[in-house]
Amino acid sequence: MRGRVMRALDPEAQEILTGAEASCPQFEAFFARFARAPIPAVASMVQRRH
Repeated sequence: MRGRVMRALDPEAQEILTGAEASCPQFEAFFARFARAPIPAVASMVQRRH
């Protein structure tokens, strides 16, 4: 899933995600749970590459 998410982000957002991953040894487990939360995605909340 990480690769798919990273490819969808612009370079600045990729840096932010990489920094977040490095900040917490349990980040992968947190993200896996967070990514499955039943919250509808809003396009304006995600920076995507065009």
